[in-house]
Amino acid sequence: MGQFRAAAIAVGKGAAGFAVVIGLWELALALGIVKRQAAPTIGQFFAGVGTALNQGAISATRSTLYAWAVTLVISVAIGVFIGLLTGLSPWLDALTSVVFDFLRPLPPIALLPAVVLVAGVGRTLEIVVGITAAVWPVLLGAHYGVTHTDPRLIDTGRSMQLGRIRIIGRIVLPSALPSIMTGVRLA
Repeated sequence: MGQFRAAAIAVGKGAAGFAVVIGLWELALALGIVKRQAAPTIGQFFAGVGTALNQGAISATRSTLYAWAVTLVISVAIGVFIGLLTGLSPWLDALTSVVFDFLRPLPPIALLPAVVLVAGVGRTLEIVVGITAAVWPVLLGAHYGVTHTDPRLIDTGRSMQLGRIRIIGRIVLPSALPSIMTGVRLA
């Protein structure tokens, strides 16, 4: 019962804070501190929200969330895969580091003309531009996490006669996961 009461009090405090803000908003309008042309009343605000919802804001939001989710899933898959490969192979890391250091600072919007020519305009454009922005934090997080895995853990796995795949799956990936998730959060 204590947790329920604490949650109810927290919700009540939040609702009270919201009510105070609405009251101050209406008071500022009523006293002329804020001109009615500069800000709507609460009723006008909620009427505008209702109109926007009726005019397609929900479908636009759904479309945006879909593009975001696809972009994030593809970025995480590409970033983790390439980050693991470059983190596990010093040769591949040396081979790709110059290219990555060149491409990483490019703003995704700078690639827009080339992407429009290749992918056209539409959802594909949104996803490709989003991937070019979101893949780098995940890739770098995965690479950092893999390269900073404690070598003693890997040696312990080898002494237990784990194969390379099992060492990656049971030692390297769990060790790199905090860095990968930080990259996902930034993406």
